[in-house]
Order: sequence, then C-alpha cells, then structure tokens
Amino acid sequence: MTEEKKRRRELTPEEKAEALRLSAAWEAYKRDNKGASQGWLGRVSGIGSQSAVGQYLRGILPLNLKVLFAICKHINASPQKISPRLATSITEPASNSAIKDDSVNEAALARFQRLVYIYWRSSEIGQQQILRIAENVETAATDEHPEERDKLV
Repeated sequence: MTEEKKRRRELTPEEKAEALRLSAAWEAYKRDNKGASQGWLGRVSGIGSQSAVGQYLRGILPLNLKVLFAICKHINASPQKISPRLATSITEPASNSAIKDDSVNEAALARFQRLVYIYWRSSEIGQQQILRIAENVETAATDEHPEERDKLV
C-alpha cells in the first residue's frame, strides 16, 4: 500500500452516498451523450485528469462545492440532488438570518438556492453579469441602510 493511500481518510456514509448519486447521474449522461468520457469531463469542468474525475465518481475522493457544481454543470445534474449536504452548506448564512418569520426565511432561502444554481449553470460571461448585478444591489442596499453595511460579508 502506498503512503498516499495510508493517509487518505475513509469517506463518511453520506459522502459515499453522494458519490453513488454522482456516478448514477454520470452514467445517465453518458447514455444520452455517446462519446462522453471522464477525460472530457475533467477538461471541461476544470477538475483535471480522467483519474481525478474517476476518484470522485468512485467515492475515493469526497466531493467539495467546486467539484460538485463543476461536474453538475456539465452533466445537467442537480447539485442539490447529488449532495444535499453541500448544497445546504452554501445556504447556512441565509438560514441564520436575523429575520424571525420562518416563511420569509424559507422563501428567501429558496430564491438564494435558485440564484446559486443559475450562477453555476451560466457561462463565464453570465457569471460575471450576475456578480455585477449583486454588487449593484449590495451598493444600493447599503446606501439605503448604512447601519447594515458591517453585516455584509
């Protein structure tokens, strides 16, 4: 056994389940897109080599947000369905909001999740436009409510 394999931690049951869901989504994509390969997916997603993609699909490496969204973008899969754990992690600040009305929180959380999904599915130009819009909204919000300026991340 190599030194690298000795240092690698065992994936949690949840991480293993995510890998199974990702692998199933990949297999479905390949059925509909003849010629799709792990090498191709590694190149277009920015993950790197076929080997790295294979390690995520086989559950050797745990998914992270960047890999999850990069792969899902290219295989038309839902990041929320592949990894509810990671998808929830990006929404925690919204759910910890000072707003007390749970229905408002849930509606805001749903809109935020949709925005994140649209952002990751967009082209690079689309992502830049979304960021510019967010900056304009942030500027307008802080101009309107200067006391909130320190609360923005």
